[in-house]
Amino acid sequence: MTTAGGSMAPLAIGSCLRRGWRAFGQAPLRFMGFTLLGGVLNLIGQLAQNRGSDGLQQGGPAGYLFLALAGLAAGGASNIWLNVGLLRGNRIALAAGQPSFAELARWEGAAVLRLLGMAVLMLLVNALVLITCGLVAGVLSLLTPVLGMLALVLGGAALLILNASQVFQLPLLVVEGLGPVRAFQRGWSRKTRRWAPLYLLTLALHGLQVVMVLLVPTPFAALAVLLAVGLLIGWPVMIGTLMAGYSDLFGQGFVQGGITRTLSER
Repeated sequence: MTTAGGSMAPLAIGSCLRRGWRAFGQAPLRFMGFTLLGGVLNLIGQLAQNRGSDGLQQGGPAGYLFLALAGLAAGGASNIWLNVGLLRGNRIALAAGQPSFAELARWEGAAVLRLLGMAVLMLLVNALVLITCGLVAGVLSLLTPVLGMLALVLGGAALLILNASQVFQLPLLVVEGLGPVRAFQRGWSRKTRRWAPLYLLTLALHGLQVVMVLLVPTPFAALAVLLAVGLLIGWPVMIGTLMAGYSDLFGQGFVQGGITRTLSER
């Protein structure tokens, strides 16, 4: 969206949230059921990874290494599958359609590979920023500790801006079919300050997911159940909000020729 003067207008987060909620309302039980399935698979993978890691730390057999790696792979794959499915379903729902469970659950191999490539790219870029920041802070701290601390603060701000610029990487990779490098460039080309609310929303929901997993084996497991119930609604609405914001920023429609386009038609 642009203003009359040609500058970029702030993203209407309230409007995006309302449209995301309306999209969820097109098929709430299917969205919640699919999110529950994906969440359970993700939780099983993370618990298996934790069990394998604990076994290795206690000097257990090499089989624990396989369990940890298998849990890591299962957790990552189920998370990607869940997000791609919710993205597909919300794209249909935002066009006033009703996605079927089969459409939500369909496996998109090419999209998964692009998302894995993006994860590797972001890991490398974040590591580069962290290493550079650490080296600069180390050198400046030789002059004065204040300068070293300032370098760390600036590095943290750079990481926040970097990751905020990539909040739309999911639709860029899945809907537009861009490669990881091109999607990164496309995201960075926009004014990241306008994306902060969506980035914070995404971060908050991921934080709830992490807290839920941590609480499962503790006496506070009941709180984990409450968080899980909230995520069954919050996660699909967040993806719908993301798709609505993506449509506003990048001008990608959801209906062509009066017929809702699905991701498989690309």
